[in-house]
Amino acid sequence: MKTDIVELRLAPEDNRRLANLCGPLDENLRQIEAAFDVTIGRRGSSFRFGGDAAQAEKSAQAIEHFYNRAHDELSLDDIQLGLVELTRGRLDEEGPALRTRRADLRARTRVRASTSSRSAVTTSPSASVRPAPAKPISPWRARSMRWSASRSSAWC
Repeated sequence: MKTDIVELRLAPEDNRRLANLCGPLDENLRQIEAAFDVTIGRRGSSFRFGGDAAQAEKSAQAIEHFYNRAHDELSLDDIQLGLVELTRGRLDEEGPALRTRRADLRARTRVRASTSSRSAVTTSPSASVRPAPAKPISPWRARSMRWSASRSSAWC
């Protein structure tokens, strides 16, 4: 395995976004290192990736992607989900438009994307929902409920 060094400089340099990208004690960077089997070194907004050339390039793309999303804090779950999407090659795919309060919400799988594209047209917040039918009670259960109710009222 040939070890190459890939360098990346993020611009514009924003310390808050860098802190959100790296996470507490650089745990987000360690997660990216483990996912791509590379070593990541950082000084300010400059990153160095050591390892296989292809993997180092992919990890640099992942860092750029997460830096663009780092306006808010990135949790470890956000990093892991983004890495799964990146390794499956579905990172920048546009799915059906979902009308929710969260602007960054999108379907995670192809099945969800296909069902949400069909339901996005047919459902609306004011759609009527039929209540579930009531479960019938057996006559024996009804009698025992009346017996326990009359028994408990006798003790009060």
